[in-house]
Amino acid sequence: MAWQGIKEKPILGWGQGNFGLVFNKYYNPELYAQEPWFDRVHNIILDWAIAGGLLGLLAYLSMPFLFLYYLWRKVTDLSFVEKSIFTGLLVGYGFHNLFVFDNLISYIFFFTLLAYIHSKISRPFLHPLWQRMVVSHGTAVRLVTPLMIVLTIFSIYAINAKGVTAAQTLIKAISPQQEGPAKNFEYFEEVVALNSLGRQEVAEQLVTTAVRVRDPQVDSGVQQQFFDFGRSEMERLIENNPNDARVRLFYASYLNRFSFFDDAIVQLEKALELSPQKQAIFFELGTSYLNKGDLNRALEIFKEAHELAPSYPDAVYVYAVGAAYAGRDDIASKLLGSLFEQYKERDEVFAVDDRIIRAYAQLERYDKIVEIWQNAIATDPNNAQFRISLAATYIQVGRRLEAIAEIRKSIELNPEFKEQGEFYIHEIEAGRNP
Repeated sequence: MAWQGIKEKPILGWGQGNFGLVFNKYYNPELYAQEPWFDRVHNIILDWAIAGGLLGLLAYLSMPFLFLYYLWRKVTDLSFVEKSIFTGLLVGYGFHNLFVFDNLISYIFFFTLLAYIHSKISRPFLHPLWQRMVVSHGTAVRLVTPLMIVLTIFSIYAINAKGVTAAQTLIKAISPQQEGPAKNFEYFEEVVALNSLGRQEVAEQLVTTAVRVRDPQVDSGVQQQFFDFGRSEMERLIENNPNDARVRLFYASYLNRFSFFDDAIVQLEKALELSPQKQAIFFELGTSYLNKGDLNRALEIFKEAHELAPSYPDAVYVYAVGAAYAGRDDIASKLLGSLFEQYKERDEVFAVDDRIIRAYAQLERYDKIVEIWQNAIATDPNNAQFRISLAATYIQVGRRLEAIAEIRKSIELNPEFKEQGEFYIHEIEAGRNP
């Protein structure tokens, strides 16, 4: 994926911190089991080629090369063994960075080595023009030193103190408050007003909290305040990062939670332009159409997501859910059957997904739920919870004797369940649903 990005912008690259754009644009759908939003290449060579293109990469590589040149050709007061140790440190660092990327600590080590060798070979710059520009000691004491103190204090406030305050306020904003959600909202207003580091984190925590306070026990006015504020902050975030597919997906998910399906679709279609092979975007887009009642369009989108990586279990389940809602039992049964066979071939326990269970329950297709739990038990006959779930489904379809049999098997497998299981059996035999 990085190589595709390098070929697109080979000279100057994509800019610092922008591998996320490349990752989204050239995303390989077979990476579904990996972290969904990589922001670095995990290879220092490719990382710099993305950030600064060929010129940036050459500038970066010039530092270790010059380090070795001056170490072996110019430094005279180090022994062969000492020079070999420095070389080994640099080689180890370089090899390590073929699989990761630099962070603050590794930069400190790297530049400390460069600084040490620099101190060994540096000489005063004696050009006449430079000599006229050199500040005298007295001027430095009276002017430069006070100026540096003022700049340092200002930097500590602007960069560190303000950021720390924002972080502390955000923690208060997402923590339960005695005064209730209204107080949380005040803290969110404070942290946004600081306009400090972590703006995306603040916006995402805000909309997460807005979803959480969507509760009948919370004042409707406070709920509306949270929703409006969350929406405005996400839109401002998108305005500042229009090419970030992740932000648009997050915002669309937020809009879907509040039934603004058409607005969510607008964001998701733009996100798909930025990341045309990202299954998560297809899932959310299909969900938007599903909630709108456009079942056929939802099924088409889920099918596209599945075809990107047919072995992706989530994509299979989502496609099956769409097929179930669209009345396409043939597709859903085929998908679930193939998934079951995959688990069986790998000798793994069949992972039952709540989404397909909820879909069939909503459609009152309990016969299909029975099949799912039977398949799960076939891969793990000693799973008591699977048998309890199957028993509950048997009750829904009127197969009460079979439900009792499954509960008894559950008791055998889990003796701690005996008291509760016998209560269930008594209720079923009495004609009631426990």
